Amino acid sequence: MKDTSKNIKIKYHEMLINKSGIERLNMGARMEEAARELVLASISDEKTEGEKKTAIFLRYYSNDFSDEEITKIIKHLKTH
Repeated sequence: MKDTSKNIKIKYHEMLINKSGIERLNMGARMEEAARELVLASISDEKTEGEKKTAIFLRYYSNDFSDEEITKIIKHLKTH
């Protein structure tokens, strides 16, 4: 979906480029924190810590590992 005008894209890019490295790093950290809060809010409080860790892992990384690797990682998360 492309609903942003070219002028706005240019202004946004300029705004980011004009920020210092630490400002951009802080922006990224805040975005990651907000995303993590959304993921955590979607997980039932009734789950065990291992089940919560598994749910977080799957939400973030389920497309990055083979089924065999996922099974091993989940086994580890549930026991540690």
